[in-house]
Amino acid sequence: MIVKQSAELVIDFLDGMVPDELLKNDSAIIAGGSALSLFMANRILAGLSPGERSIMKRHLQLTPVMKFSDIDIWLLRGSNQPHAELFDSANINLSLERKEEDEWVRNSNYSSVYALSRQKKIKLKSGTMTPLKSSPWAITYQYCPDNLSKKVLPIQCIVKQQDSVESLLDGFDLGICSVAIHCGEFYIHHSLPETLEQEEIIWNSGKDFGKKSFGTRLFQALRFFKYVDKTGFDFSKDLYRDVLTLMADASLIYAEAKKGGFKDNGQVTISPAGSNYDQHVTTKKSIIGMISQLAPQFQSKMMKMKHHQDHDALFLTDSEVFPLAKIIDFDKHDRLKEAAKANTENGITNPCREIDIGELLADI
Repeated sequence: MIVKQSAELVIDFLDGMVPDELLKNDSAIIAGGSALSLFMANRILAGLSPGERSIMKRHLQLTPVMKFSDIDIWLLRGSNQPHAELFDSANINLSLERKEEDEWVRNSNYSSVYALSRQKKIKLKSGTMTPLKSSPWAITYQYCPDNLSKKVLPIQCIVKQQDSVESLLDGFDLGICSVAIHCGEFYIHHSLPETLEQEEIIWNSGKDFGKKSFGTRLFQALRFFKYVDKTGFDFSKDLYRDVLTLMADASLIYAEAKKGGFKDNGQVTISPAGSNYDQHVTTKKSIIGMISQLAPQFQSKMMKMKHHQDHDALFLTDSEVFPLAKIIDFDKHDRLKEAAKANTENGITNPCREIDIGELLADI
């Protein structure tokens, strides 16, 4: 179910951040983290008098509520699409140069990212869009309004077009990001209020998470932890269990790779966030990079969550990125092993028992 709500109180926050050609385009959809920040700002402003709102809006611009790394924009399929070329990398007609793979893994860009060796500025009536990078999923621009000398936040124009705002939000994996702005209104998926009420990060469309490719699960889990940082919420019980299962698989695959299990740098398919992005083929080398990024989240975040249990660490296979000697209290080791046996009945893969590593690797 989708609920609509006026975004009139906060839409002006986007003035100078998003080109008018897109902000006032009835085919454009702003969704994800930036829309969430604007939604929360709207909730704060809604109960205030006009004078109070004016003061609070100035304060909000200086707080973490209104801080986001970029602005994601989608286009509706088959509608009036001025400047649709911004969403099509083939039409940019730029020379692209492949970045070294270890560089884009290190910079947390989990796709085949290309640096632009020759930047071609795209002039709009309201300002200039300078392409920064291109991937199979999105083209990232630096927008500079004509009336401002400074650069503003990057804008990501998502390549895959959508049938409707509703179908876009239905395809989002987490409830916390399932909100959009379109034609001056918020579109609020039912999973967002549920998330805020429970104060947990819950699934929106994650029922088949365990059936997705290993690369896809890695890609999505890395995003999940960004929302942990943004909200301070724990994972729901179901989401925690799914991420723990992924951690167990990741630790085993990493250990196998270090033993020479990856004798080639073959291809891996990633299909992130349901139907909102096109599939992408990456490499096994990038998979190991993503595991290295994911592993520290177990100690720094998951062990602090309310659904964590001491014996969860026993599902991990020891390696330098999953250092069990630092994670497990070995004074309780025997007791923890006994407790871990019961947890396997809940569908969590336990590397303490025999696993068909060939079957697991076949997934990637």
